Formats: sequence, C-alpha cells, structure tokens
Amino acid sequence: MFKDLIDTWKNVRNVLELPAKWRRIVVYSEGAATTEHLRPIILELINEYDAKVCFLTSERRDKIDTPNKENIQIFFIGEASARTYLFPRLIAKVVIMSTPSLETMQLKRSNITKYLYIHHSPVSTHMIYKEDAFDNFDVIFCVGPHHISEIKEREQLFSLPQKTLFKTGYVKFDELENMKHRNNLNISSIVVAPSWGPNTITNTCCIELIALFIRYNFEVIFRPHHMSVNKEKRLIENIRNHFSDSDNFIMDLDPNSTPTLEKSDMMVSDWSGIALEYYLSQKKPVIFMDLPPKVNNKNYKLISNMPIEVSMRKTIGEILNPEDIKNLEEASLKSMIKSASKKVSASNKFATDTFFNYGKSAYMTAKQINEYIKEETN
Repeated sequence: MFKDLIDTWKNVRNVLELPAKWRRIVVYSEGAATTEHLRPIILELINEYDAKVCFLTSERRDKIDTPNKENIQIFFIGEASARTYLFPRLIAKVVIMSTPSLETMQLKRSNITKYLYIHHSPVSTHMIYKEDAFDNFDVIFCVGPHHISEIKEREQLFSLPQKTLFKTGYVKFDELENMKHRNNLNISSIVVAPSWGPNTITNTCCIELIALFIRYNFEVIFRPHHMSVNKEKRLIENIRNHFSDSDNFIMDLDPNSTPTLEKSDMMVSDWSGIALEYYLSQKKPVIFMDLPPKVNNKNYKLISNMPIEVSMRKTIGEILNPEDIKNLEEASLKSMIKSASKKVSASNKFATDTFFNYGKSAYMTAKQINEYIKEETN
C-alpha cells in the first residue's frame, strides 16, 4: 500500500513534466477491465496514425502490449490522492476516458483540455448512470442512435452546452464479431454474468440460480462484475465456497471476458450490457433475470427514449422470474432455452438497425479522434 502511494505520486510528477508531444493524446483507464474497451483504439492510434499516447491507469497490473513501444508511455496513478491531484493540473490536447461523472465526482477538468468519452457499455445514458454523468465532456463517441437522441434531448431540456457527438459504434463488438460462431443449440455450458449493485443476480438469487443449472447437469461459469470482485469480496468468496465441491462450477475472474464468452453456449444476466455483446457478437442465446432495473437517475423518465436495456430484453432473449427458480422443472427450463435460441437468428438485423459501424468501431473511433485533434489544432 505504501509503495503504491509513493509510486503514484512519482508517476504524477513525471506525467506533469512530460513534453507536449506526450500530452497530445492522454488515455485514462480505471483498470484492466476498462482497458479491454480502450486497448483496440489505442493500438489503432499507435500503429495506424503513429500517434504518441500517454496511458494512465489506476491498476498496477494494467498494460498495453504492442511492438510499437516507442509510441506509448504507461503510468500507474492509482485511484486515490495522486490521481485526484493530477486531473485538474493535466494540460493535454485531449484526455480520452471511459469513466463517467467527470467534474461531479473525484475527477476534475483542466480548463484548457478537451475530454472525450468512450462508452464501456452499449446501454442507454439516462437510467443506469447518474443524471449528470456525461454533462461535462466535450465529445461523446456514441454507440448507436439512442445515445445521440438521449444526449441531445438532455442538452435541450437543461440548456446545456452542445457536445460533439460522433457516430462511432461499440469497440467490443469488433473483437467478438471476428470470432467463429458455433451456432450450437445443444446447450451445455452457461455463463452467469451479472451487473453490479444491490438488486443484481450476485446480491439476490445467485446461489439458487447456479444450483438450478447444476441440478440439471449444466456447466456453470460464474463471471461476477469486476466492481463486485473489488467491493464485495466476502460475498464473491461465499459463492465460490458454496460450490467448491461441484465439478460443474467455474469462477471466472479474468478481466478479459473473451475466452468465457467464446467457450460458453448461453448467458444468464440481469441488466448488464455484456448480454448485448453476447447476443450480437457470439450469436448465442440470452436469458434475463426479472430483477429490479439498475436506476441511478431517478429522473430518467424525463428523457422520452425508453432505455435500450429495457426495450431490448424481450427482443433478444427470454425473461426468468427469480421466484420461479426453486420449482422450475427441467422441461420448462429447456423450453425457455429453446425459445431464446430461436431469437439468435435475428441478431445481425438487430445489430445493423441499432448500432453504428458494427465490426469496425475501433478503426472509426481512432479516425474520429485524429480528425477531432486536427480540427482543434487549426
């Protein structure tokens, strides 16, 4: 702990002393899980545009592997006082980040720096996020038309400055879209992938749900949200211990979700955006638990759009009531799985109708960043 404190303050000093060419593009990540969304864009900037990137991370083990090492510098800045001190003093052309609530939480703006937000989930902007989560960014890279309409409507309602809104897409769809899809309706391995919060699978019905699938001889891969892993360690450990004697239970804590998504045959989630990733890119069925939605903005209904994470559920998957878990018979469960599997055939149309630049978002994001910096420089 003390070493981390010393190292972060040393790194903050080094960042503030960087020459201007290393402060042209600064990317900040909360850690390895967030970096999974930022890495493809960083690599595009480094390798295709020969850009110099200063990469700041709050997790010591976080890294960006590239043969083009001369174009990136990596600094561990932690998530405490050193990071808080750095942000308002960091003079850069752009700071690119996937952390919302800029200026209203710990991370404050520098007056002469432009701040660019990249989404780490394809869900809507106005229900699961705090009401002002995106108000203080200069640029938003929008996943689909829903983001553009939601942000513009909020700007009009509250007379907010207009942001630059790029039609970008969702980077994780690129990586997953290039995988080989198995189109396998013989379901044997199920990944349980909750979101984070008090009303999620992890905090309400996790043990009962996993036990249901194991009872009917499914392999279950439990992939808790990284925030649950960091903030609810005792709960996660209790779940692990409960199934420690089962050969059909796997706990997956890898920041990289790709191996688990590729291996499994079906996903069960609650309100996590990873369910959209799974359905669209893996072309595999999804079941949603009928739990209370994650609402961090009590005024979300002021925006006329129904949040996409609400509207999509019956379109892309089936819904299971937690109260039905205990008495759910195998035939009924398999019927639900079969019904969810049939909806996979419509995934390509849903993707192209709902999201920008499906399959080439990292390329588009880097291109838009490069063009934006050129315009700001002129």
